[in-house]
Amino acid sequence: MTLGEKIQSLRKSNNKTQDELAEILGVSRQALSKWENGTSNPEIDKIVLISNYFSVTTDYILKNECEESATVLDSDNASKTQKGRKIPLILSTIIISIGFIVAVAFANDGTLFFYWQFRDAALGIAIQIVGVGIYEVMYFSEKYERDRQHLFWIINIWILSIMPAIFCAGLVTRILLNSFEIFMLLKYTGIGYVFFNSIVSVILLVLFKKNKSIIFP
Repeated sequence: MTLGEKIQSLRKSNNKTQDELAEILGVSRQALSKWENGTSNPEIDKIVLISNYFSVTTDYILKNECEESATVLDSDNASKTQKGRKIPLILSTIIISIGFIVAVAFANDGTLFFYWQFRDAALGIAIQIVGVGIYEVMYFSEKYERDRQHLFWIINIWILSIMPAIFCAGLVTRILLNSFEIFMLLKYTGIGYVFFNSIVSVILLVLFKKNKSIIFP
């Protein structure tokens, strides 16, 4: 019950009209009507007059109003906190993506991708490692819920594993001479990449949902 509703309830339970109560409080009927409608609030001295006249405490009149204000404030703070917790995830994912782009740009020498050299992509991979490190430091320093960790890896495992898959395929390719074997290797590398990341993502997603249900039942 709001402050205005309490004033109206007290007035009606004591068989007072708006005009009568307004005269007792020394205000206009329009001002009292606005209090009861919730479009404005009485000043403290008027609240004291109301509590004295109806023999109730000021706490009774103000309590719900204060609680509602506190609830709104807590809700706003929670919303800001949730938004703030997305920053490490977004920032780190952007850095990891930039690292992947740099790795491809430096490693791509015009040949097929399985001939790319690790040393050429080292800078991009280092940037990706920095991106992971930034997230982990921010995650543990802020003590975020574990579901954020799962979500981070669900997204970034797909980006981080591309270059290792390419270099592993390239290493085996240089050992093989038969073009059919190379074709099969590339085929199974792609299948393995999708299969591995899908399994990891499913496991992390299950953990993410399980942990979220514990935090937000």
